Amino acid sequence: MEDLPFANEDASPGESAERIYVFANGPTGIDHPFRQGVNSALSDGRGPLNILGGIPTINLDYSPLWRLFPAKWTDEAINKGYRTRMTDAIHIEDAAAKGLIRSLDDGPLRAVGFIVNCPVVYRVN
Repeated sequence: MEDLPFANEDASPGESAERIYVFANGPTGIDHPFRQGVNSALSDGRGPLNILGGIPTINLDYSPLWRLFPAKWTDEAINKGYRTRMTDAIHIEDAAAKGLIRSLDDGPLRAVGFIVNCPVVYRVN
């Protein structure tokens, strides 16, 4: 993996890794219809519902390697009731451009240089 070229700022066709957004402070509660994020996963034992930047079979340049974009809702977004379940990378980037979502250090939403090797697998019953 050390020989693979990784872009930390932008994902373009043919990149070695795609984006994965991981929320720290999404809505919580097993019965909450918009639950999402690490806090929710730790408190209710369900998955964090991370958001993938590219989906196998839809993106022709799919890669099982993911550039980690840790994200959090701002206090302003939470106080105004904007915090919800996010399902699309474009909507996340749009909310980040509006200042509603930031990186964990309160900086702009960005990759942190951590690569996850995690192929998407679908189980057929």
